[in-house]
Order: sequence, then structure tokens, then C-alpha cells
Amino acid sequence: MSRYRIPSVDDVYNFTTGQFVCPPGSHSSHLMWQDFRSPSLTYQAWYTEGLRTVDYSNPFLPREVGYYFSPPYVCGEFTSGCGGGPPPVYRHTREAFQDKATGLIYMSDGSGGGLTVLRWTGQIPRNPPIPAAR
Repeated sequence: MSRYRIPSVDDVYNFTTGQFVCPPGSHSSHLMWQDFRSPSLTYQAWYTEGLRTVDYSNPFLPREVGYYFSPPYVCGEFTSGCGGGPPPVYRHTREAFQDKATGLIYMSDGSGGGLTVLRWTGQIPRNPPIPAAR
């Protein structure tokens, strides 16, 4: 029916090996969270690619309407303090949870960022997603 791709990730297909070549890091998604104020707005953790906010008002054309990247943490501190060794994964955004009482979004980062508290300041889609089957 449709698909959503992160604009900054550009995977390339290698016809010689028959495999996709992707940038280093973890680029898969993890635990989508639906905004309690609208069934069309979701928060999606994408590990290295941060937290993405996607509007599914039109399920045939989902679109990114916001994002947040945690700072690049390594060894429990910013990258400038670690020195040497292979480059680690700098971000590891794992989960997002929204508190119904406050609307705040709690996001965890497994690479030393701990817990980040965010507030969605964008528009809230008024309509639920249009039905996919007609």
C-alpha cells in the first residue's frame, strides 16, 4: 500500500554481490508509539537515526513531520573524550513513550544518552487515517 523511508539513509544495491550496502550503524526501527491525541501521529525510534515523527493521515503517503537526534555519546560522554579504537554507534535511540497527563515524550538512548524528555510542538493531525480498503 505504501512505505516510509528515512530521507537521510541511502542504501545502495550492489549488483555484483547481490546485496544492499548500507551506511554503518543500526538503521532499523524499534517500538512505534502512537500519539494519544491523534491516531495519525506516531513516534518511531530508529536507533542511529534518532526519533522520527510520522503523520499517517494519508496511509498511501506517510510523511515525516519531525525528528530528534540525541547528541553523539560514546563511552558515557561526548565523542571528543574517548580517543582511539573503532568508531562506535554514537546514537542508539531505543524507545519512546508519551505520558497522557503531560503530553511529554520520554526517549531512551542506549549509547550513554540516558533518558531525554521531549515535547511535540508541531501540529496535531485532525483526522484519523483514511481507510486503506475501499
